[in-house]
Amino acid sequence: MKFSKKIKTFTPTLIVFTLFLFSCQNDKELTEVQIPVKSTFIKESQFPDPSLVKTTHGPFDMEGLPFKYDAIPSFITPSNAELHYSRHHLDYANALNKLMDQLGLQQHNIETILKSAETSNSNLISNAGGFYNHNLYWKSISKKANTLPNAILTDRLTKDFGSLDEFKNKFKKTANELIASGWVWLIYNEGTLSIVATQNNDTPFNNSLYKGGLPLLTIDLWEHAYYPTYQNNKEQYINEFINHIDWDFVSSKLESHIE
Repeated sequence: MKFSKKIKTFTPTLIVFTLFLFSCQNDKELTEVQIPVKSTFIKESQFPDPSLVKTTHGPFDMEGLPFKYDAIPSFITPSNAELHYSRHHLDYANALNKLMDQLGLQQHNIETILKSAETSNSNLISNAGGFYNHNLYWKSISKKANTLPNAILTDRLTKDFGSLDEFKNKFKKTANELIASGWVWLIYNEGTLSIVATQNNDTPFNNSLYKGGLPLLTIDLWEHAYYPTYQNNKEQYINEFINHIDWDFVSSKLESHIE
């Protein structure tokens, strides 16, 4: 009885060894036994799928996240992302839907509600704003770092701020100087890009200074957005947000508005 090993083929980039084991029962009957290929196992995320988060009732549902909770740990920890989306954002959506029932506004879209809301109706503004603002915030974030705006948006940023870097510096400055909770936005209004700040859950739609402006991106500056990941280092959070702006989304939103 003899055993033999045979090299079937090899190339400069890949050497494939095939081992032939032969049966001991009969020298004239040789049986080839193939060694199983090693399996590759992919570790599943311990965090649930964001698409499972749904409102309990009403006309507005969660729009979903463009990434999984654990997709961008360099920007936001998975637990913070899950808490932010499935608790804070969802709470605004559920509260807004209850108000829609009370006020008979089921047929209105969110932008119409924000544009027409009476300034005295702080409850509606807070919940409608919290829902809308978060939707735009998540869409403003890219899994990839340091993406770039397209040529049209780059030209607009250069025209109104001097350069992309100058826009980033001004956006960071405005965000760092915002006192208490709020949002900082890039908006497009009458051919001009502007950086504006709103307090609490106000939006450019229901602010008399910015009516008519189209929000292109926004950053959440409530503590729940950054404290679990960055503690009191709001500046680092703002810097990381700038690094993860989804310029493809922002560019597309601007183009759809000006065409």
